[in-house]
Amino acid sequence: MLTRKLFLFPILLLSASYAIDDNLSRGSLILEKELPFNLSIELEQSLRLEDQSRRFKQTFTEVGLSYDINKYIKVEIPYRYAIFKDKKKQRISFSSTLKIKKNNSTFRYKGRIQSTYEDENREDVVRNKFTYEHEINNKYEPFLSFEILSPYDKELKNVDDYRISIGSEINLPNKTSLKLYYIYQKEGLLEEYLIKNNIIGITCNLKL
Repeated sequence: MLTRKLFLFPILLLSASYAIDDNLSRGSLILEKELPFNLSIELEQSLRLEDQSRRFKQTFTEVGLSYDINKYIKVEIPYRYAIFKDKKKQRISFSSTLKIKKNNSTFRYKGRIQSTYEDENREDVVRNKFTYEHEINNKYEPFLSFEILSPYDKELKNVDDYRISIGSEINLPNKTSLKLYYIYQKEGLLEEYLIKNNIIGITCNLKL
């Protein structure tokens, strides 16, 4: 238990530092290891805060296995266990990513189907994410992305949530990188009450 608290403490500090008034902040640590046969495994520990980063929103642990079919296409199967203030959720997903790179520019499309379980309830969601990245040099790689989320049993035009993200990947020594980002999110588009979020986040990625 003590180890877990120590693990989350630096993420908490980083999240608090990048909070926006009455909105959300996120901090994550990702460990990534390449395996034989074009496989890789990834472990992520994340903490999310709300209300000027004064209140706990959720923490989750996610482990995912990915397979590079070729240099353009990758498939992933991540599993997430999330703890909220008053509930716990589990999520299993299947996603496929298409990557096209030309010179210093990269275009990515990720399609994902995810199922989230809470007690006896299950929610299925389809996600489509488009990302453009541009490598300025060996250190900085800014990106812009747009993502839409739709209930699985609805048509694609019935979007319930969309997100616009902007940020940059910063490459550091020893196979380490930081990602700083801002997300503007609208959720509940199919509901009576619309929720708007401004999210500031930081992710540290370590390749083992």
